[in-house]
Amino acid sequence: MVRYQGPAIRVFTTTGLELGYPHNVENARKVIEGNAPDSGIYPALPIISGKTQIQLRMLPINFQSGKGFRYLEYENTPTLETIQDEYMNYIFQGISTDGKYYISVIMPVTMPFLIETISMAATQVATLKTPVPNEILFLPILQKLQSADDAQFNPSLAVLDDIVRSIKLDIP
Repeated sequence: MVRYQGPAIRVFTTTGLELGYPHNVENARKVIEGNAPDSGIYPALPIISGKTQIQLRMLPINFQSGKGFRYLEYENTPTLETIQDEYMNYIFQGISTDGKYYISVIMPVTMPFLIETISMAATQVATLKTPVPNEILFLPILQKLQSADDAQFNPSLAVLDDIVRSIKLDIP
């Protein structure tokens, strides 16, 4: 797993990235054009994203100089003990209108609205005599993540989306 390196907005030349990460750039282009990502995983550059465990809330976003998409990503295998303490990553991947630049945004988001849902799941696990499969245990948590209002995340996903929409490249 890649350790979180702090919030960042990075701009790369697509020709430079295509040398090291041709599949990632091409897969990002496919998603921007409205196609499903290869292998069902939304692309992100390996230099900013580790092994993805959960991806959700994908949304196409146009920024002032191009198009892209955002999603939330959780890199660890979640447990009831860790999901409430760690953050998800807000990830945006975009390509400039002229195709010359690849924009990558990563920001941490926390999910304070999950505390009650996680607490209920922990109580359920403690009272059962047999282990509960993760798929069943995390279903209410994933449903809550999918249905939560953008403003329930910290920072608000709407605010982060607006930051991305404001990106304008003035590169000669």
